[in-house]
Amino acid sequence: MLRSISRVGILALVLVAVGTIATSSGCGGLEFWLQFFQGPEGPQGPAGPQGPPGPQGPPGPQGPPGPAPGDGLPGTVVTILSVNSGAAVTPGGPFNVQFTIETDDGDPIPVEELDRFSIYVSGRTTNYQRVIAPASDVVARTTVNADGSYTYTFPDPFPTTYLAPYNDSAFYGTADGELTGQALANGTYTVGIEARRDFMIDGETIRDAGDAFFDFVIGGGAPAPRQVVLESNCVQCHTRVVVHGENRFTVAGCVTCHTNGAEDRISADPNKETPGRTIQFADLIHALHRGVELPSVSATRNSADPYLYEVIGFGEAVHDYSHVAFPWMPGGTGFNQQTRNCAVCHGGAAQEANYYTTINRARCSSCHDDINFTLGTVLDGTNNAVINGQLTQADLNNPTYRVAPGSVVHTFTNDACVLCHGPGLAYDVRTVHQPPLSNDANTYGLMVQIQSVTGATGAGFFQAGDIPVVTFNVLNRNMVPVNIADLSSVNLLISGPTDNYQKVIPTSTSTTLSLKGNGGVPTSGVGPFTYTSTVAIPMTYPATFNNSANYDYAGGSGELSGQDLKPGTYTVQVYAQRQFTIDSVTYREASPAAFFDIRVGSAGDLEPYAGFVTDERCNMCHGDLGFHGNGRKGVAGCVMCHVGGAEDRPTPAMGQTQDPAPDTIDWKVMIHKIHAARELDVVRNGGAYDLIGFGDNVIDFSTAYLPVLPEGPAQCTKCHATDAWKEPVTNPDVRVWMVACTSCHDSASTAAHVELNTLNPGVPGGWTESCATCHGEGRPFSVEAMHAQP
Repeated sequence: MLRSISRVGILALVLVAVGTIATSSGCGGLEFWLQFFQGPEGPQGPAGPQGPPGPQGPPGPQGPPGPAPGDGLPGTVVTILSVNSGAAVTPGGPFNVQFTIETDDGDPIPVEELDRFSIYVSGRTTNYQRVIAPASDVVARTTVNADGSYTYTFPDPFPTTYLAPYNDSAFYGTADGELTGQALANGTYTVGIEARRDFMIDGETIRDAGDAFFDFVIGGGAPAPRQVVLESNCVQCHTRVVVHGENRFTVAGCVTCHTNGAEDRISADPNKETPGRTIQFADLIHALHRGVELPSVSATRNSADPYLYEVIGFGEAVHDYSHVAFPWMPGGTGFNQQTRNCAVCHGGAAQEANYYTTINRARCSSCHDDINFTLGTVLDGTNNAVINGQLTQADLNNPTYRVAPGSVVHTFTNDACVLCHGPGLAYDVRTVHQPPLSNDANTYGLMVQIQSVTGATGAGFFQAGDIPVVTFNVLNRNMVPVNIADLSSVNLLISGPTDNYQKVIPTSTSTTLSLKGNGGVPTSGVGPFTYTSTVAIPMTYPATFNNSANYDYAGGSGELSGQDLKPGTYTVQVYAQRQFTIDSVTYREASPAAFFDIRVGSAGDLEPYAGFVTDERCNMCHGDLGFHGNGRKGVAGCVMCHVGGAEDRPTPAMGQTQDPAPDTIDWKVMIHKIHAARELDVVRNGGAYDLIGFGDNVIDFSTAYLPVLPEGPAQCTKCHATDAWKEPVTNPDVRVWMVACTSCHDSASTAAHVELNTLNPGVPGGWTESCATCHGEGRPFSVEAMHAQP
């Protein structure tokens, strides 16, 4: 019977027995019997399925709250305190840097909270070269000092030779100032730190970055910092120069990387190839700011193969600067030759004189990019093909289109440039770069004074049919009266009311009335002069400039043509011009406009133009803003002509592409569009923003853009001197929200949105804009909130 029991059965009996024995304390219990019956270890079986996750751990401590939209960023302020704790720095020796990182309010920022950290060294300040490449291991190599500051210790000894510049190639070498591999020379060196934290605001990552730079000396002596361009000059136009993904924004940092020998990205893509494109700071900035006027760009702009000033950056992104125009005025005879104003960038810097004393081929050819030092020639500026931009790239070095500058073949070496262009010499850089209109020796410094405006028949106000009598004088900068014979013209315009300017005098299609030799004003002699208007104040508003049915009162543009004059404050404007010729080129000097407010239609207090935009704001970028052939100056004068309903020339000419034509030249619309042109819907969809001006010239603004970084035209306060941009000032004769907002936001969807939120559109006087419900101050989508920049 026992033989018939299977192994399984025996095992079952044994297990039962074991289970029974396990409850007792005898015979070793379960462990004894398991050991007794245990066989050899078998292979490991496959892993079983993963068990369920364990319970969630307790939440960590809450971090500090991030900024809300429009609140601004907390700031990242880096301060370098010292290097080597004040001890000398020696090539081959140890090197460390002491620094702090804080918010704008002075609260310390722990280094572990940084999303980016970079520390590096360049030098000498007389010819920056890279010395220590950027390092980012801030947490691993930083210690906290007793005073709360940090010390970063470099892992390797201080280098003994210079590093290669960025994107180094054989195109540039020692002759170009590159010092790769050479022993470090004694002098002043610069350590830089860049730090950044990232914040999520409305689903968008916003970078809050800061940097700092510190000069130290190798070999003894006092530090000799470099300052050829003043930071405050850059921010005058740019507000903040933010580049490289909003990580870098100071000239002091730019010059430490954009060194002699540095080049843009060297691409294998033949469509992106820019061999030998220097990114040395002076060369890059000169060429970039002169983009549209670079001789090679200008001479080929209308050909089938135009030359473009392009730079390849990170990710092999190609940046085309061929349309960049330096905005500072004056230039030449119009909006040209602006880059002759060297002091705009260099003025006030500690080493300002460098721009006219440190003269070499590289610096000069960065703006004068057509000079060929092998041939010794430049493009012939009198050749029609060059003038009209008809050359191809292959033509640029064709002797047919080239001449020796000043009839002198320029095959000179670097050290010879100063022999002609140095200070006090025949072609002193300062002299040849000074625009004639900036030279007091050429100009009078014209100014007009309006002493009185009489002729009113109302009780303290003018009425329809009155003849204004204007007494004025024209003076020079020394307040000496100018002989009117020296003036090419003196002009008058009356416009009003000041809350919605419309032209009143002249009543014809002319832009102004000419005073010289008219209305009792002589053609020679000095003032004061008295002009009796040849035109009476009309009963109704004359037609606006280039008037058509495209813009009218019913549409809410503000045009009042044909309506009775509204009572209120009107403005008399008088300005003067003179001309002078230098080297066969005629220049026009204009006075700032003079203004005199009068009441029309009723008595009352004078209400001057509100000055939403001022000359001071414009001239932060433009210097001395002048248009119409340098014939007119002053925003307060511009708004008197560029009124609601005014349009550009109605003649489609020279390939104008903007639709519809004509376009409004209302100041509010035109200026917004010009400064945001690159972002206009019509431009982004392949069209153009262009206007037809005097002589049927088409002026294409499609590449224009407000140079404020990084906000661009969203930074309303760059131009606006009042808070009216936050909510347009209401006027019963103007759909102010429509006029102001759709000038930048020009898409069809925005136009539809405007119409849906405007009651009774198209009915004269019947519109009621409800825009403030959502976009007014304090509302969820207020103009301020939508335009806010952290």
